[in-house]
Formats: sequence, structure tokens, C-alpha cells
Amino acid sequence: MELKHLKYLDLSGNQFDGVKIPEFFGSLKELKHLNISYARFVGRIPHHLGNLSYLELLDVSSSAKSYSYYMSQYETLIYSSCLNADSLDWMVNMPLLKHLEMNFVNLSMIGSRWFHVMNSLSSLQVLHLRGSYLSDIPPALPFMNLTQLRSLDLGYNQFFSEIPNWFANITTLVSIDLDANKFYGDMSSKFPTLPCLEELQLAYNYGLTAHLSKLFQGPWKSIKAMLLFGVHVRVVPSTLVRVCVLNQTGSMHEWLCPLVNLQILRIEKCNFPESIPTCLGGFSSLTFLSFRNSMLKGPVLQEHFQNLSKLRYLDLSFNSFEFHTPLDWVPSFQVEFLYLGSCRFGSQLPLWLQSQKKLYGLDLSYSSLGIIPSWFWNITPHLLVVILRMNNISGSLPTKTISTLSNAWFIDLSHNYFKGPIPYFPSPLDRVVLSMNGQQNEYTSILYLVISLDLSGNNLSGKIPEAIGDLLGLINLNLSGNQLSGKIPESIGNLHQLENLDLSKNHLSCLIPSTIADLTFLRHLNLSYNNLSGKIPLGQQIQSLDDPSIYAGNEYLCGYPLRRDCERDTIVPIPSHDEVDDGFDIAWLYAGIGPGFAVGLLTVFGILLFKTSWRVKYFRFVDAMQECFHW
Repeated sequence: MELKHLKYLDLSGNQFDGVKIPEFFGSLKELKHLNISYARFVGRIPHHLGNLSYLELLDVSSSAKSYSYYMSQYETLIYSSCLNADSLDWMVNMPLLKHLEMNFVNLSMIGSRWFHVMNSLSSLQVLHLRGSYLSDIPPALPFMNLTQLRSLDLGYNQFFSEIPNWFANITTLVSIDLDANKFYGDMSSKFPTLPCLEELQLAYNYGLTAHLSKLFQGPWKSIKAMLLFGVHVRVVPSTLVRVCVLNQTGSMHEWLCPLVNLQILRIEKCNFPESIPTCLGGFSSLTFLSFRNSMLKGPVLQEHFQNLSKLRYLDLSFNSFEFHTPLDWVPSFQVEFLYLGSCRFGSQLPLWLQSQKKLYGLDLSYSSLGIIPSWFWNITPHLLVVILRMNNISGSLPTKTISTLSNAWFIDLSHNYFKGPIPYFPSPLDRVVLSMNGQQNEYTSILYLVISLDLSGNNLSGKIPEAIGDLLGLINLNLSGNQLSGKIPESIGNLHQLENLDLSKNHLSCLIPSTIADLTFLRHLNLSYNNLSGKIPLGQQIQSLDDPSIYAGNEYLCGYPLRRDCERDTIVPIPSHDEVDDGFDIAWLYAGIGPGFAVGLLTVFGILLFKTSWRVKYFRFVDAMQECFHW
């Protein structure tokens, strides 16, 4: 390939699934910039890249095979790397390298040699080896050659040691990220000599301890962001503009108030059994404030928000707060996300909510609300998420006013006492949760752009409507644990995006419709504990779901993956209640056809026999018709 003079190559973010990094990249000897990150390359990183002696930037970060699980409102990543390296010695031929990223590349085979190679790259300014399976880090070095390093990311590795003392010798460092390792010991003396440090992240190192007054006694002048976990916070520098404190115990009063320049304050999952300090109202630069799930208690006052006119995100959820604000109070802020789950407001919603015209997300769950005023449904046209679950709200949902939530895509009204007909919901909705509201109405024309519909664990009865097949965007459908009867509708096959289907624990009967084989994206299926019968449909995707428990509790089903052979065993289909009724009607229909025909025939001939004028006209009509046919 004639690309000998190429100096810049960026293939990042592509999808070369299963393809190894081409070795010819090593022949592009004029390259200064090579970025092939997150492009789904696999296998070993070729040593030929060491031929690129002019390289200044190299990013081979791997496309991790990632699986996330939901923990509270935050996502945690579990990954397995697609790329690996058995040696890094080829890098010593890159004296000009300034920027190196190998995030999520498996370097476990290299041992402690990795850092000796990095220490030889004297031009390095950025070194990111996040999630690279590193476990060995040298406690001491004969010399430190990384005299220009500004950003170091070794987060999500497997280091089990004290933080090495040589960190204090990299005086050019601006950002350090050592999250999610197993570092332990006193870190008070490790970082104070770093005069340029702006960001320090040490979260999820459960063995670290420090006395913050010692930690901050050094010449730090630019520190702006800290993320600490497992460190008892006592004193912090007033220059901070971003603070994230997770899983702490103690008190925040002794260190929070001096931080008057804060823009972001995130204190979550802590054990601070105290009230919010009133000094918070003076943080005029604050845009993001979260005290979520931190054991805080006491009143929330107007003074806490006195000068927070720039606030855009407020989360006070899952504490023991009671709002005590004046009825005529109008906040100076216009928040976009307001999460007040488990907060208490008294008997009614505070009127100041009407002033928030830029809301996108609103959570008022677990707040013992009993009355929702009519103005609430018209609070703002921008709402995307509305959560009112686990309250004591009763009555009917207002059909006209709820339709004003024209942009909403998630509404959770579950675990309340709503009754009456289900109202019209706006079409952009992705998900509606109405479970445990005692609703037993037919769900026929609610939504047609729904992605997830979960009505499980209620007392719904009747048939599954054919209109279920109109919900073409459905990915998840769960109707389990109800009293539904009749057939599974043929229209189920229209749901081509469906990945999860659970109709278990109902009274569904008859054959499984053959159209279920059209669900080519189906990954999870549960039809157990119904009265289904006949042969299980065949299809490439449905046959890949080979767990017999999918069909458990259906005695008259046969075929793969069950051991009952439809040809050898006699399978008696169980008719639905509707078919039983239809069969009864058909029997009476046939029973009445014969006598009805006889009575009708005798009536006609009886009239012709005794009525001379009718008889004459009838035979003249027959003669005329014969003449017409013979014409």
C-alpha cells in the first residue's frame, strides 16, 4: 500500500468486528498521529508499530465487550478486553511519543515491566492505561524520567499496594486518576508536593486513609476537582470548584462552608446524619447539587437556596427532608432536573413548582402525596420524565390535562390508587408504568410507539387484544401474573423489535401462533403456566431458545425443546373458553338447519296448493324464465 508519506491516520470508533490490527500499519513510518481506538479490533497488538519512530500520538484503546447493570441511577461497567499485548518493549523506539492511550487493553502478561517502558518515554505528557489488567507497580524507582507528564490515568486496574512515593516526583502532573484499584495506607504525604495538580480521583480504593489537613498543606493553588471514597474528609482547599464525595461518614459542616466557589457538589450514599448547612445558600456559582441518599435530615428552608440562581440540577432524594418554604416563595433558580423523592411537602404540592418552566425531569416519588392539583399537568411542555410512584394519589387521571405532556417519554404512576379509564397518553412515550393501581381495563389503544410495556402482577382479565400488534416499537412486553385468557393473538408476530416476551402465569389457551417465529430479535421468552396446547412453532430464533422451562406448566404442548413428540404422543388441544362457547353455538345451528328447511319448504308448497291465483302466477313465471334461458 503506497501510503509512505501519510502522517495522520484516525480510524477510531469504527466497527472492524473480529479483525486484527493490520501489520502494514508498521510500514507507515512517517506517521505522527495514529488513533485506532474503540474500533473493535481484536487480538495481539503487533510489534511492528514500534517502527513508527516519529509517532507523537498513539491511541489503541480497546472496544471493551461491556455489560452494564443498573445500580440506583448510575451505571457500572463490567468489561472484557478485545485487545492484548504480550510486550511493550517495541515502544522504546518512539522517543517523540507525547500521548499514549491503551485503555481496556489486556496488559496482564507484561507484569511490572510496563512502567519501566513508560519511564523511558521522556516526552510523554498523557498516559492512560485505564482497565488494562495491571497488577504490578514498582514501589521505588532509581530515577524518574517522566518529567513532562501532565495526565495519568491508571483507574480500574488491580494494584494492591500503597501508593508509590515516586508520584510526588512527577511535579508536572495536572490530573491523576487512580479510581477502583486496591491501594491502601496513608496517602497524606503522597500528593502535596504537586503544585500543578487540578484533579485528583481516588474513588473506590477502600483501604486508603488520610488526614486531609496534611494532604492539603502543600503548595496546591489550582486544585479544582476531587473524587474521594473511603477518606474521612475534614479540611479541603477553598479553590475547589467540583467536589464529589461518596460513601463517607462523619460531618460535612466542618469542611463544606469555605467552598464558596463550588460549581458542582455531589454528596451521595454517605452517612451524614445532620441537616443541610445554611451556608449553602451563599454558593452563587453552584449549578449542580446532589445530596442523594446521604442520611441527611431536617427542614429544607428558603435560606438554603437564597443565591442559587444558576442551579440547573437539584437532587435531594432519599433523605429525611421536610420542605418548610413560604407559600409565596418563588425560587431564583430555573432547574432542568428536579429529584425530590421521599421529601415531605405536607398535604399538597408546593406552589413554587409552578415557577419551574424549564423542567425536563421531575421525581416526586415516595412523598406521601395525596392530592395532585390540576395545574401540575400543565407545569411545563418540556417534561420528558415524570415519576409519581409510591404515593397515596387517588381518583381518575385527567384525560385532557395529561395529554399536555406532549414530549414525555417516561411516566411512572405506579403504586397509587388511580381508578377509572386509562387516559390518552402522548405518542412519543417510550414507557408507561401503571402497575398496582387496580386497573382492569382493556389496554387496546393506549400507545403505539411504546418501547416497554410492563403490566405484570396485576389482576387484568379478558383477552390480549389484537391491537397489541400495533405497538411496533415494543422491545419488552411483560403481561405475566394476571388472569388473561383466550388465544395469544396472531398479531404478536408484528412486533419485530421484540426482545423480551413474558406471558407466563395466566390462563392463555389454544395453539401458540405460528407468527411468534417471526420475532427474530427475541432473546427471552416465557410462556409457562398457561393452558397452551399443540405443537410449538418452528423458527430459527425461537428454536435457539431451548430451555424447556419456557413452556413449563402447559401439559398439552409438544415439540422441541420439550420431550413430548407431537407425532408419537396424542396431544389433545385445549379449546379456549371462547371456542367452547362457539362450538356450543355451532351445534345448535346445525340442529336447527334441518327442521327450519322442512318448515320453510312445506310453507311454500302449502300456499301454492291452496291459493289458485298464486299458483297460476308462479308457473307463468317459471315458463317465462325458461324462454329467457333458451333465447
